[in-house]
Amino acid sequence: MGIIRGIVRRTNEYMGAQSLKRLLPPDPCDFGNIRIRPVTIDEIEDIVEIHKISFDTPTPRKKRLLRYSMYYPHFFVAAEIDNIVIGYTIFRIIFSISKKGVKRKAHLLFIAVHPDNRCKNIGSHLLDYSIKTLKGCKISEIFLYVSTENMPALKLYDKLEFKVVKPMKDICGAPDCYLMERFL
Repeated sequence: MGIIRGIVRRTNEYMGAQSLKRLLPPDPCDFGNIRIRPVTIDEIEDIVEIHKISFDTPTPRKKRLLRYSMYYPHFFVAAEIDNIVIGYTIFRIIFSISKKGVKRKAHLLFIAVHPDNRCKNIGSHLLDYSIKTLKGCKISEIFLYVSTENMPALKLYDKLEFKVVKPMKDICGAPDCYLMERFL
């Protein structure tokens, strides 16, 4: 039975992903001197460096990041100032099928801003842009995991109307985390 569930899950993800691939890439958006736009293949090294500086968790494989940038530009976006990448977000889309149809949820895998550019609302701009894009893709909700000790992130998510669903253990690279969500 587990094998069948896995096949059904992968088929559903593939079918939903195929429908998302047909969407046009989102337009860039400017917030003053900050530009938010889909990540390009040439910027993967910059993303990896920001990730290494920002997280204690393993860096996503470059092959996976390349695939995201090519096939899912709506869900892998960068913030830049003067053509230099200073932050990014990566979402994973989860599909479920019910009698009401296909439900799409977005899981915020990563949001990171280079330490030299933090506390400048860049994270807010990245998430604002992503939320608008996700709404356009008919995503019904966003969820994420965040360390209970990451106060800057908790303030950002609270400001953007994410709500704590429940405490979790050992999910986000920290011993204590929150599962947070926002309905779109």
